[in-house]
Amino acid sequence: MKKFSIASVALCALLAVSSCGTDNALTFIPVTYNETSALEEGAQDSIKISMEVEYPENTGDKRTQNISAAISATLFGSEYKDLAPQEAMKAWSDSLKAEYVSGNLELLAMMRENGEENLRPGMDWTCDKTGFAVGQFGNFLGYRTTTYMSVQHELSCIEKAADLRVKTLGKTA
Repeated sequence: MKKFSIASVALCALLAVSSCGTDNALTFIPVTYNETSALEEGAQDSIKISMEVEYPENTGDKRTQNISAAISATLFGSEYKDLAPQEAMKAWSDSLKAEYVSGNLELLAMMRENGEENLRPGMDWTCDKTGFAVGQFGNFLGYRTTTYMSVQHELSCIEKAADLRVKTLGKTA
């Protein structure tokens, strides 16, 4: 309990210091994306994707572009870093949907061939992804992501913490 209290005090102090008006202060806004897609026409099985991610408010400067790119790379992979936040979310979602459809339609086709379609397990997937800034101090930005993935009733959780720094948060010319 003592470790938790010390960590909480340290985080509060970090947030208090970072919120004092400095040239490097950033404003974050939530960007959401929600989609449900059926496995095939008329199927009850589906994939549900929900994302709520904080990105820096777009001020049009290189700094916020660099930070947004680093956040997208952390959340979705480096291939999405050059896309605008909403575009990165959609592109990643489309990739996950393609994986879902290809794997499950193949399984469903095999089950149909063997007359076992009624025995099939639930083929639902659910993905909930969040990302948020946890504090800023000088040229450092703490960022945390969480992905909960449920594939056919098996739950997995991936958490990442990233420290983004220096050039992305440095003063702009």
